[in-house]
Amino acid sequence: MKRILLILTIFLFSVSWVFCQPNIKFDETDHDFGDVIVNTYPKTTFKFSNIGDQPLVITNVKTSCGCTTPKWPKDSIMPGGTGEIEVVFNSRGYKNRKFAKSVIVSYNRDNGGNAKAEVLYIHGKVIPKIKEIKQYPLQISSNSIDFDIMKIGKKKEMTIELKNSGDSIIHIKEFISSCDKCMLISSEQLILEPQQTTTVKISYLTKSHEARSIHENIKIITSLDTKYLNELSVKGITVVGETLKGKDYKNRIKKLNE
Repeated sequence: MKRILLILTIFLFSVSWVFCQPNIKFDETDHDFGDVIVNTYPKTTFKFSNIGDQPLVITNVKTSCGCTTPKWPKDSIMPGGTGEIEVVFNSRGYKNRKFAKSVIVSYNRDNGGNAKAEVLYIHGKVIPKIKEIKQYPLQISSNSIDFDIMKIGKKKEMTIELKNSGDSIIHIKEFISSCDKCMLISSEQLILEPQQTTTVKISYLTKSHEARSIHENIKIITSLDTKYLNELSVKGITVVGETLKGKDYKNRIKKLNE
């Protein structure tokens, strides 16, 4: 009888020991930075709670890339307590690229001797820094177009809008492209009444050159007074993106979707 009681006591103690352990729960495990301006350092904070029965200790936080820097609490988090892990992304060198990084959070082992870990994710897209430009009578909805990743041999189209915000008629005389063979540009209207808007379609023809990163410019020549000519040439429309061959294109898309 004593032996049975001893075995039962040991069993109950073991069960209690197994179930008494720290347990981490994050409010969210995935953060989308959206568009990030190149050479900036956006950061986010992952909040967590210790929903276990024992003190929680973050033993290590590893990232999948040196461009990602974590900061975590070094003190124990008591049961029911909360904490935060700050993650900073260095966008330098990622211009016109999407990114997806992981952050592995390890904490004190469970009673079975197995390492415990949670994985956090950050992702987004790095875009060029666009200087704020004063608006003139001809307003452009966007002075930057990003075609992103394109497959060689395919055509991709995007649009912008031009608005005559002045008080006299504007004639659109010409679109001058830095790459005539790879871009086709057309406007629904070439004469804009005051406050009138037109849509401009820009088609990129990837078969016109080898795979490469693209950085082009489109200038708009109009009937505006000569005092605006230089500003419009400088203003223009910046066109960026990257063209890839079939296999490289598939691998890049697959990597971005991981």
